[in-house]
Amino acid sequence: MSIKRITSTSNDIVKHAVRLQKEKSYRTASNSVLVEGKNLLLDLIKKKPPIRLFLVESLLPLFQQFAGEIFLIDDQIAKKMSLLEAPEGCFAEYPLPQHSFPQSIEKGLILDRLQDPGNVGTLLRTALAFGLETVFFIEPCCDPWNPKVIRAAKGAHFELSLITTSWEELTVHIQNPTLFVADLEGEDIGAISPTPSWLLVLGNEAHGAVIPPTLKKSFLRIPMSNKVESLNVAQAGAIALYCLTSNM
Repeated sequence: MSIKRITSTSNDIVKHAVRLQKEKSYRTASNSVLVEGKNLLLDLIKKKPPIRLFLVESLLPLFQQFAGEIFLIDDQIAKKMSLLEAPEGCFAEYPLPQHSFPQSIEKGLILDRLQDPGNVGTLLRTALAFGLETVFFIEPCCDPWNPKVIRAAKGAHFELSLITTSWEELTVHIQNPTLFVADLEGEDIGAISPTPSWLLVLGNEAHGAVIPPTLKKSFLRIPMSNKVESLNVAQAGAIALYCLTSNM
């Protein structure tokens, strides 16, 4: 274990961490991401060693098993690095995982231009809970590595293959996918018999999914009381994934 102390918010590595939090282009250029949160990191570090840790000194005993580089920071630096109102003073820099299109897919999730980070993070955690391995992001979509997405997903990022793409590129790599599209006008999801391999499509919160007309697709509807107009996309996605995976 290598321990160094940082005492200034103008330190270059603090500036680096802040930019990782705030700038998608900088995360891409640096090929790394900052993950924040004591409980998340205590669990994640057992599976995936980070590049380095940033900790307030009081948390150091909790991370004695980490053999890498640790930077001790004070509360002022933690507040500078954090996007939260009350930061815990616990951060880790991780390399961005590199994922390519799978040669085949059994079941997966397509997020078509979703914009809300909380929805996206919740759906990643839900996808992992129901045994999916791959999530596709159709651009323009919320950045999968947005800090709010990471917090909502609670570690799912590092267990899933996350691929940002377009419909054109997706259909080149995934030939003739069976697409199930969540839609208010679709067939009752309880009547659907999933094929051995499928992709669930969840569309933009305001405008729904926009899928090329040449692709074969089936529209799914979640039956509900007429007292409710629609469900949040994360709620709808969880119900649809449960139905599709329990029917296989």
